[in-house]
Amino acid sequence: MDPAAQLQPHLRPGESLLWCGKPDPRAWLAPADLYAIPFSLLVGAFAVYWEVTAVGSGPLFAQLWGLPFVVMGVYMIFGRFAYKYFRKKRTAYGITPVRAMVAGPRGLTDVPLRDRAVSVSRSRDSRHATVIIGDRSRERYANTGLEFIDRSGRAAYGFFDVADPDGMLLALEQARAIPPVASAE
Repeated sequence: MDPAAQLQPHLRPGESLLWCGKPDPRAWLAPADLYAIPFSLLVGAFAVYWEVTAVGSGPLFAQLWGLPFVVMGVYMIFGRFAYKYFRKKRTAYGITPVRAMVAGPRGLTDVPLRDRAVSVSRSRDSRHATVIIGDRSRERYANTGLEFIDRSGRAAYGFFDVADPDGMLLALEQARAIPPVASAE
């Protein structure tokens, strides 16, 4: 679906999009994968070792106990990348003069842009950019497919793996430079 069409129903009266776009589903890796991939391989290898050992000589309980860990290991090694691809294909990002919007498979989330820290990370070749709005320390599991691990409810809010990011960054600067609208009293 076109990102503008996906975001249009969520615009407030009189609100317009300065920019809209999508994450690039071909961007597979996030900075956190530097740690997540070895950890995933370790969990998966241990779970498979447990299950093979239990099937060979262990009681039924040990065999059944290992199955959820094998499933979790397979998800951590392979499934999370399929989930990220699925999510990215169905996600749209938007910037209005007052807020950043993310419309995805689970609905819309938005955050005001005024008085928020904004961090920009570009890929080495500068073809992709990620923008985190708010506290960057919340980025630990962001964009890895393992976001469910962070049960604090404080996941990073941002636009991940945006291809050709210059338009997005220009709109972000423009939105942050627009003075706040005075309320009628």
